[in-house]
Amino acid sequence: MVTVQAKLVFDSSEDKQKVLDLMRRWSSCMRYAYKRLLEGHKRDELKRELQKVFALNSRYVDDAIMKAESVIKSCKKKGENPRKVIFGSKELFEKLKRRHISGRAYKKLQHQWQEKRKGNLYSRGDKSKKGNLNTRIEIDENATLLRINVGKKQYVYARIQAGWKIKNKTYIDRNQLLQAMSTSGKPLAKEKQKAIVIESLSIQDRGRRGDFSGRKSRRIRHYFGYRSLLEKVKLLAKREGIEVIEVDPAYTSVIGMLKYAPQYMVSKDIAAAYVIARRGLGLRERIPHKLYVASW
Repeated sequence: MVTVQAKLVFDSSEDKQKVLDLMRRWSSCMRYAYKRLLEGHKRDELKRELQKVFALNSRYVDDAIMKAESVIKSCKKKGENPRKVIFGSKELFEKLKRRHISGRAYKKLQHQWQEKRKGNLYSRGDKSKKGNLNTRIEIDENATLLRINVGKKQYVYARIQAGWKIKNKTYIDRNQLLQAMSTSGKPLAKEKQKAIVIESLSIQDRGRRGDFSGRKSRRIRHYFGYRSLLEKVKLLAKREGIEVIEVDPAYTSVIGMLKYAPQYMVSKDIAAAYVIARRGLGLRERIPHKLYVASW
């Protein structure tokens, strides 16, 4: 499985609002199912009840229950208490509780937490139905579209804009690579009996007050927003008994861009992955001859 991040572009604000409402209801459904599962309710009885309460079809409800179950299982495997899970990011929630900011900054933080809490939608495909009946990718002459079932066979279409640059300046290519590692990379490593090499992320600059409040340290922390994906890689590998080697990430992007990107005609992020893998093998990089000559 490979995860691709993209931006959805709607033709009208009305269509966008329908999808936002669907996401809000689905997110509420998943949280409600999570609580009921902790209370001991069964999947079948929940499925019938949730369809009526949240006005969702059976497939959306089934996916919400499955997602809730996966969160509970993940907590138990990590030795955490599933009753203490906070949806919408625990980090943002703790910041809101501290109330160390006010005014527009506080409202912006509150909005971010609400978006993470309510702005979710998960939909699985079905081989017997030849794909996904709720969310399906369709391709025409002009664009790639996502068809979204917003209720009672009413569909909204959104154009898929790939290669989108997210707010924290981390490019999609690297996130795709890490997400692929966390899913398909771990079976592959087990099959080939190989170790997984990842970057060792250690943020030393915590700012003058020690809370990442400085501009430089905030930028560093945001750049490594994908750190949680690396933690997922390590967790999955540990469960399967796969060795994980952490290497120094310094200059991997620069070396990859100068040495491997032009040599193999790959993106900067894939080239950086080559450098990381070679460091895991204990190999060192040499300056390419052309660059060495040019430097003189």
